[in-house]
Amino acid sequence: METDDLLQLSVFYLPDNASILDVKWVSSDPSVAVISEDNVIHTFSPGEVELYMIANGDVTSVPISVSIVPANLIDDGEESGHGWVDLGLPSGLKWASCNIGASSPREVGEKYAWGEVSVKESYTGDNYKYYARKDDGTYFILKYNDDSQYGNVDNKSILELSDDAARVNWGGNWRIPSDSEFNELKSNCSYEPIISGGNSAWRFVSHSTGKSIVIIEQRFGKPQRVWSSTLVNDGLGNTDPWTIKPLTFSLFRHSGNSVRPVTDSEVRVSVEGVSVSPQSLTIKANNEYGVKLSANITPSNATQTNVVWSSSNTDIARVSAGGYVYGYSAGKVKIIATTYDGGFVDECEVTVIE
Repeated sequence: METDDLLQLSVFYLPDNASILDVKWVSSDPSVAVISEDNVIHTFSPGEVELYMIANGDVTSVPISVSIVPANLIDDGEESGHGWVDLGLPSGLKWASCNIGASSPREVGEKYAWGEVSVKESYTGDNYKYYARKDDGTYFILKYNDDSQYGNVDNKSILELSDDAARVNWGGNWRIPSDSEFNELKSNCSYEPIISGGNSAWRFVSHSTGKSIVIIEQRFGKPQRVWSSTLVNDGLGNTDPWTIKPLTFSLFRHSGNSVRPVTDSEVRVSVEGVSVSPQSLTIKANNEYGVKLSANITPSNATQTNVVWSSSNTDIARVSAGGYVYGYSAGKVKIIATTYDGGFVDECEVTVIE
């Protein structure tokens, strides 16, 4: 648990008809934590403590061992009125100290469907912005899709800022963290399960600065993960208990989850241009392996290097989210790369031969 925190315990007496006349809780170190008469743990300072019950003058419970860690409730800075913590990450990224809609790290805050920016009373496939119901009752993906069997293909795999609940609601340079940014957090911090605000949570402590953030995992026994901005296609969208990464082929983007924003305003390097290589290409139709194009971002140290690939005529050639071009019929077509940051565009002219 954290300092200055509370946790309600459930207490059961055996046998059910036991006569309990005098019950009290005892702490091995009241300066660290105690339990009140209404069975609530109150924590005060970092340390280890054992809590046990005395009923009718006898110890009647196995001691509860509790570790108390410092709560990080002080921000290192703020942007647009919202606080951030400097974990000393290699990228310079700053993590918000709490979720959107929360007033402290111990609160879950508001919930959003992936790609939506407003809170709703319910979260279903029928009221999700980027689904359309088909005649067979299944859903058709309208945006952020790279496979025609699931919906419209646009090869977008990371949220646009207009669909990012952090950017729209908090402004500034706040945004939802990507999959790689969650991995950076995980790689540069120690992390452990704790109780925070009565909820199951994970505490991340920086290897370099010693600062920490807390991400709620469960509230009232129900999962309370935070969104990643990145689609993944490995079938492992929920490998970590603190984040949920929407799958490219999954229809659960409509579920309501929390958002823990990040900001890179102090270290952000904007994109200034993009060039596609090669500039022209001749390929054969029905080549199952595809030919790889490269999008070279300027400057090379730009913060956001993602691009969206598209084809001017998908009957002639198509392009994958990774820049692989596949020919389908003879003709000429433009394969276009558009940067997420700044919307810069360059293209390759592709000739498809039989």
